Amino acid sequence: MYLKSTLGYLTNNNKIITVAIETLGPLADEAQHFLTEIGRRATRCTADPREAAFLYQRISVAIQRFNAVCLANLLTISESPS
Repeated sequence: MYLKSTLGYLTNNNKIITVAIETLGPLADEAQHFLTEIGRRATRCTADPREAAFLYQRISVAIQRFNAVCLANLLTISESPS
């Protein structure tokens, strides 16, 4: 809601969709439809019907990488001598 109120002047030409992805949680319906639409449009451009699946895989890999970095930083901090 904050973005919609702050960037209200953009709503005439653009649609603002907040996509928040939790590590183990489901996507909100609006986010699901948005990502599916991006996959459809990519499929139209490339003629590859797997584009939506590739998009979800890239998001999944990004989440896994982020979690790995967080875990590595946590272990580095806790192993340092006090």
